[in-house]
Amino acid sequence: MGTPLIMNRKVESAIADLKHYAEQNVLTSHKLLELVNSGKSIGDDPNFVVHIPLSYRVVFSVEEHIQKTGGTVKFRHTSISIGTPNKYPGIPAVDMIIGLLGFKNKVQSGKVIVHTEERVRAINIMEEFE
Repeated sequence: MGTPLIMNRKVESAIADLKHYAEQNVLTSHKLLELVNSGKSIGDDPNFVVHIPLSYRVVFSVEEHIQKTGGTVKFRHTSISIGTPNKYPGIPAVDMIIGLLGFKNKVQSGKVIVHTEERVRAINIMEEFE
């Protein structure tokens, strides 16, 4: 059995606040490079993190990436993990969370970039910000 996702108005409000903060504080490509070079991640900043009972951790940012052809493009980027060792969060729970964060597509739609992170067992999702 997977880790239950407990959704209520308090959690939905916290996710809405996280979404608003990230959209107002876009991470430029320069800031992203600074983070990489410092060995830190955006999840080290509590303003970009929401903890959902029972054990979900959601990191969300809006990032500006430089394109090979010139110019930049913005992406929504989230990393969702649970506190259960050696387990990934369930896809239905992830889909619910990313919907609240403004993602237009679901995890298995083939229209988002998805990769798993083995070190912390997180599901990372990126989608172009329109």
